[in-house]
Amino acid sequence: MRDYGYQDISLETAGLPWYKIWWKAIVPEGQAYEIIAADPGASVGKACLWVFLTSMVCNGIIILLMGALFGFMALPAISEFDKSTIENIGLISVTLACLLPIVFGLMGVVILLLMSGLSHAIAGLLGGTGTFTKLAYAFGAYMAPLMIVSTAITFIPVANYMGFLIGIYGLVLNIMAVKAVHQLDWGRSIASSAVIWVGLMGCMACVILVVLIIAGPSIGNVFSGAIDYLATPTPAW
Repeated sequence: MRDYGYQDISLETAGLPWYKIWWKAIVPEGQAYEIIAADPGASVGKACLWVFLTSMVCNGIIILLMGALFGFMALPAISEFDKSTIENIGLISVTLACLLPIVFGLMGVVILLLMSGLSHAIAGLLGGTGTFTKLAYAFGAYMAPLMIVSTAITFIPVANYMGFLIGIYGLVLNIMAVKAVHQLDWGRSIASSAVIWVGLMGCMACVILVVLIIAGPSIGNVFSGAIDYLATPTPAW
């Protein structure tokens, strides 16, 4: 067996439930990520399941609450529609409420795998000795609980401004995971994570730009039509 430098602490995570592993990841103390990396039960599938479920549930809650708020605000306008139109709106709303959380869950898994793969490749070029499985497991262990925290503060008027700080904290945890799994020093760990995050942000910016270019006119027409409809006074009969 190849020696990655942390098999001697593998017993500390043997049999630990998922919530204790999450706690170690999000509140790291001592060799927390070395312990997580040494977990004999570490697997990519488990990490993907964590991220998929948390992303699906958290985004599902946000979608339902936002949908309920929008529906309440739009209720006077919707009540003017005929029965078939209202039924179609309800069917579309239910379909989106069911499908969008799954889509967001799958997107979370894609982001996890992409981050893990790129981080593993770059860390390997910088002399890292870890494995993709252990890195993905460590990433999933902090991404899942951090997503729950981010969702929880979204609906707190004052705390929702902490989203930026949570993002920075997530970057710190990312660096700690790379350092522990790949047995790198702080400098190379920071360099590896920085390259990944800059690349991901650049890719996201490109995707958003393409979507806005393609769908921008259609989205504008929809909002313009909705605003015109709501602004038109209802005739009194």
